[in-house]
Amino acid sequence: MVAIALGVASSVLWGLADYLGGLKSRAYPVPVVLALMYFASLLVMLVFVAARGSGLPAGEHVAASLAAGLVGIAGLASFYRGLAIGTMSIVAPIAATGVALPVLVGL
Repeated sequence: MVAIALGVASSVLWGLADYLGGLKSRAYPVPVVLALMYFASLLVMLVFVAARGSGLPAGEHVAASLAAGLVGIAGLASFYRGLAIGTMSIVAPIAATGVALPVLVGL
């Protein structure tokens, strides 16, 4: 039951972050919105890492995480810019098709 609650909470927060990020990128520059969003998520993740109680991950894991994070920032910046200059009802479904790639690779 806890897994279902965590999954629902994760989905709601992810959707809320996408919506608010797109909304705020109309009023503020995209780099400012990204910086605030990533700073807030860093604070939350630090709490989870501290609660976990184990040491830092290995160096190769950190390097892979940093590379993935940089690609994620580029993708999110493109998404927010699209939401800022385009119609949300068109940009969001096109961006949502991006989840098909990991599913296809997984299959």
